[in-house]
Amino acid sequence: MKIEKASPDLEVEVIFKGLCAHCGSCFCPHIEYQKDGLPKILDSCNETVGKCYNSCPRTSLDIADIDRKMFGKLRENEFLGHYEKSYLVKSKQSIINAFIETAFKASLVDSFIVPKNESKKPVNNIPQVVQKLKDIPELSSKNLDYTGPLVSGINDAYLFGLKSVGIIGNPCHFQGIAKIMYSDFHTGIQAQSLKIAVMCAAGGATGCMYCADYAGEFSDISYSDIGTEKDHSIVLVRTALGQKLVDTAVKNKLIEIINDSPDLAKIIELARKKKSRNIENLLKLQNGKIGYLELTRKSLSALF
Repeated sequence: MKIEKASPDLEVEVIFKGLCAHCGSCFCPHIEYQKDGLPKILDSCNETVGKCYNSCPRTSLDIADIDRKMFGKLRENEFLGHYEKSYLVKSKQSIINAFIETAFKASLVDSFIVPKNESKKPVNNIPQVVQKLKDIPELSSKNLDYTGPLVSGINDAYLFGLKSVGIIGNPCHFQGIAKIMYSDFHTGIQAQSLKIAVMCAAGGATGCMYCADYAGEFSDISYSDIGTEKDHSIVLVRTALGQKLVDTAVKNKLIEIINDSPDLAKIIELARKKKSRNIENLLKLQNGKIGYLELTRKSLSALF
């Protein structure tokens, strides 16, 4: 469904209200990302149905609808979203780099979007399109290293003619990608093929205080090293592609599975705290209205 709103509405309802997560989902020739990562509307595009407004995960985000379309079912876990398997894994290198190396060598991607720091204060990272494994930098598990309009890099890759684009990012990036993928618009986002999420308690943008996703619920695979010993990570596999990535990484001895049924209590508690706190923030901002999230009473009762 296309909503008859465009860039002026995006400014009023999202940017000026402080809801923007700087994810880059509103990429458009009429939009420029500033040094702080915020989108700036350059001029009026004269569209009554704007891609920017319809792509933004902060104008509306129907979680149940995306779950049905992406996973074919509603989630059973309200805090972590849908996932098929969980693992405690170990790697000699960073878990992100191990997965990216696996993806390139198994030809699951022809490129990867990685962050390049643009500004420390305020925190902002811009997307880089990398087509060769040797050019991938050492990547960290720090959420602040991914704050910025990384989703716009997928459109850059599409314009370069690339067709299987991987991306590593915070949960907000995958909210935007999922919304665009299942919208009525055809954009460069269709070039994405692999989504790796870093679980995120707070990503550094003002709008992060209104995000209810800790676990990267719309990725192929999510991971966190919080609460684990050094060089270990919790991994949630959400899709068949995510499972293929893990299986191939194990086969190539890039990661080792330590436990295929790890204790998830720590990340569940972190997810619960983020969801409940930030939904309360959203209710205060919207004078008691739930705002952009399409949540049911059952969902809310599980959080408070």
